[in-house]
Amino acid sequence: MRNAVSLAVCAVLAVACSSSGSAPKQTSTITGTVASATFASGAPSAVDAIDETGARTHVVLGAGGAFSLTLAKAHVYRVVAITPRGEEPIVFPRAGGRLDTTFRLSSGAAVVGLGSVRHFDAAPKAISVVDDGQTQCEGGNAGENDQGGGDCQDGKDGKTGGPCTDEGQGGSDADPAMPMAVPEQNPPNDVGGCEDGQNDGEQNDD
Repeated sequence: MRNAVSLAVCAVLAVACSSSGSAPKQTSTITGTVASATFASGAPSAVDAIDETGARTHVVLGAGGAFSLTLAKAHVYRVVAITPRGEEPIVFPRAGGRLDTTFRLSSGAAVVGLGSVRHFDAAPKAISVVDDGQTQCEGGNAGENDQGGGDCQDGKDGKTGGPCTDEGQGGSDADPAMPMAVPEQNPPNDVGGCEDGQNDGEQNDD
């Protein structure tokens, strides 16, 4: 009888331990604050992220223009501010003068802060932007970011399946003569390196 009880207790503990383990997280978070006063045509009301399939994640701006986007990993995203005149792209100035409008999200459990997002009537000639800032993981550790893409095959990036971005060609996704919003800190070209929810800063007792 004692053996049966012991086996039952062990079985319950095994279930409890397995259920407390963290499953790989499938989403990451992009945060920022829209500097509404810089948008002369009218303050934005929301920020949207659109992936390579056209699927859209919409968030209404909070107090002071703050936003937080929860995005599924394994997609390429572009981000836009929703203004009274329509969508305004959030653009990421890169080294060499490239104006990226997209970034790849390879990892779950990553946190990327864009800082203050300001409107410009055209690409600023001189701006202090932290390029390819370090990704933070939800457990507090830093992620490792891949700045390169996969091989381009049939118009699709071999790593993500999204459209090729012609990285390294010195091109520019955004029209420098058009209005745009620019954050204080760019997301890495490829947001990755987190443990997908398994490194949450907590450890189970033995």
